[in-house]
Amino acid sequence: MIRAHEVDSAAMSNEALEIRGSDVAVIEVESGHIKVRFEPAYLLKSEAIVGVDPSTPWQQTSQLLFREATLEGELPDLPATIETAKLQMNQHTYVDVVPLPIEMPGIISLTLTFKGRSGKVVINAGHVLYFAIDLEKYLEHLDQPEG
Repeated sequence: MIRAHEVDSAAMSNEALEIRGSDVAVIEVESGHIKVRFEPAYLLKSEAIVGVDPSTPWQQTSQLLFREATLEGELPDLPATIETAKLQMNQHTYVDVVPLPIEMPGIISLTLTFKGRSGKVVINAGHVLYFAIDLEKYLEHLDQPEG
């Protein structure tokens, strides 16, 4: 299920990374940068607005790169499946979803909880960027948006 919280439809796009349910394979912290690699990540695509109009699900290995970043919390043993996610980008807050494409400077915060694990991981950054690592794979057609 894809949910956008405190975001009007104009702020949403026709493609999104559905963080909830995606598997994190690697979280790498190096020289003020944090890389979060999803293997697989789940994408939703729509002819109009994801989460409002009918969407199709896709799967793809991808990565979020956080620059000028810090990490709070204890990392789980990886790989791990994301239970919940909250992304704050400047004045917008997204729950369980990241609108794509994304290359955003500003005040960025990603809070993650993982299935079967207590605690949370928080990444605070000055910039976030999305990378596709491999080709996307079509999964199925969804006739009705959830929610």
